[in-house]
Amino acid sequence: MRRRFYVDPELQFPIIMALILFVTVEGAVVGWGFSKAMEVAWDWKRPALVWDFFRIVLWTVLPMVVANFVFGSYLSNKIAGPLLRMRQAMHAVSRGELEEDLVPRRRDLLQGHASDFNQMLQSLRHVSRRDLACAREAEALLAQLREKIASLDGAARQREELERLVNEAKAKLSLIGSHFAKELKA
Repeated sequence: MRRRFYVDPELQFPIIMALILFVTVEGAVVGWGFSKAMEVAWDWKRPALVWDFFRIVLWTVLPMVVANFVFGSYLSNKIAGPLLRMRQAMHAVSRGELEEDLVPRRRDLLQGHASDFNQMLQSLRHVSRRDLACAREAEALLAQLREKIASLDGAARQREELERLVNEAKAKLSLIGSHFAKELKA
């Protein structure tokens, strides 16, 4: 089974470009630092130059380690933060809380995913409201049916009316989701 290299180009391409730029700048700084250290290393006869060599190497490598940590933390925060908020929003949706949209922070990397999530949430709200309206209509029809049954004398015309109401209620109930059907049976 062959896997695609780019799973999400909208997300991966900016990250790859940022890493290329960061590593290029980092390579230039490290190259400059080591070239200075090599200039000092050519003259090992003076003991003070040994300390200068290691000082140059330390002050070249240490800022790169710090820069890698800071940039890695920033980049992971721009990905992990939106994923955490998306996970929390999914848990809220699973509990039936459909009213709150996912609001991404400025310059988060998963803006498109948050937008897609909000569109899905809007569709769920629409279906949920439609189903609830259908359930309420079915309840009203069944209430009418109960009234008709209570006043039934055995006339054929009344039976036809009852059958029409029952069929209409069944048609409405077939449109709603199983989550409302469970609530209606109770």
